[in-house]
Amino acid sequence: MSWVTIIWSMAAAACLTLAGVHLVVWARDRRARVNLLFAVTATLVAAFALMVMRLMDAETPAEYGVWHRWVHVPIGLASIALVGFVWLYFGTGRAWLLWLVIGLRVLVLVLDFLSPVSFNYREVTALQPFSLLGETVMVPVGIATPWARLGEGSVLLALGFVADAAVSLWRRGDPRERRRALIVGGGVALAMALSFGNAILVHTGWLPMPYFVSLFFVFIVLAMACELGQDLIHANEMARDLDETRQRMDLAVTAANLGLWTWDLARDDIWATPKTRELFGLAPDERLDFQRFLATLHPDDREPVSHAVARAMNGDGDYAAEYRVVTPGSAPRWLAALGRMEFDAHRKPVRLRGVVLDITQRKRTEQELRESQTRLAHADRVTMAGQLATGLAHELSQPLGAILRNTEAAELMLQQPAPDLEELRAIISDIHSDNRRAGDVIDRLRSLLKRRAIEARPVDRRA
Repeated sequence: MSWVTIIWSMAAAACLTLAGVHLVVWARDRRARVNLLFAVTATLVAAFALMVMRLMDAETPAEYGVWHRWVHVPIGLASIALVGFVWLYFGTGRAWLLWLVIGLRVLVLVLDFLSPVSFNYREVTALQPFSLLGETVMVPVGIATPWARLGEGSVLLALGFVADAAVSLWRRGDPRERRRALIVGGGVALAMALSFGNAILVHTGWLPMPYFVSLFFVFIVLAMACELGQDLIHANEMARDLDETRQRMDLAVTAANLGLWTWDLARDDIWATPKTRELFGLAPDERLDFQRFLATLHPDDREPVSHAVARAMNGDGDYAAEYRVVTPGSAPRWLAALGRMEFDAHRKPVRLRGVVLDITQRKRTEQELRESQTRLAHADRVTMAGQLATGLAHELSQPLGAILRNTEAAELMLQQPAPDLEELRAIISDIHSDNRRAGDVIDRLRSLLKRRAIEARPVDRRA
């Protein structure tokens, strides 16, 4: 077996192996579109390398022309997949340039099958032997088509797109993104530049040689695989950190006596931790939806909770509610729930996440506190009533006592044969004055009870 066969076969095998690995990654996570594009690119590069081996082993110009037509399929599709990979992996690049590259590569494929022989050659007139690694391979001699430069121009555009995307990624300043821009962007750009030079030399016949484009593209695949491998290692480290964080969160949630839950609105399915199911009196394997959740609540609390959920959907997404859970064979349990609504790009609610806490003891304490406050207020009122009664008795005892003494004095004077009328008039006048004073005390008391403005007056403490 020759070195040419070994090298190109190993290159194709390496590409297919890497493609298989990342295809499995995509199969496990369909969101990993970058891994899918890499697998497609690596598979097409492997097919291209195998077809180039057939080109180098061609025995007649006609056979070379047939393989040369078909070799544009994997290399064209690989170029499209490659720029798509850079677009998704970098998250940068000019969209119009991306679509221009894709459009030109599609046009090249169409013209390839409309050409008499292939996209680059109107006719392959002869095959010229070329010594490579001690083995003789064939290189073409033929008449170029007028649009051959179009394919080379698409390579230059793809090179420009990758370089622009890599520079934009580098300018972000993140160390990991700069590494990605240097390894993937730099590797792809260098391999494309070498491929362009090799294609120019082969098509123009300036320096007869076989196609090394497949080997250059293998270098691209290896650079992409290297960086994707770093991403997988980083993802594995993040998964371990996430698992440790989850264990810490579980410990914190358990210590805080919290229950976690998530409501998927599209499927109307509520995921709940065992603690949450215990608080609601639900079986571990029982399916929980919104109506089943409402059925566990006290009838008086169902409507307020529904309104709280509606406010979270139509407002800023915050959800807060306190409600009673009624479980068979036990007293109602008070729970407090806090959550946050998640929305999609169109502001449509898709998911509600939250926690729930048993606040039954707090509610009992609050009820006991309210009862204590009621008893204290009653005691205060009784004390105030006693003080008011004492003050009222004191204020009324003086004028009433004076009236009683004047009345007794008047009775004694009337028993005399010739009572002193002037003295009686003075006594009656005192009785009238003391009666008015008692009436004023009662009026001021009425004003106090009716919350009327209190008129402050000087008081003669000697009276």
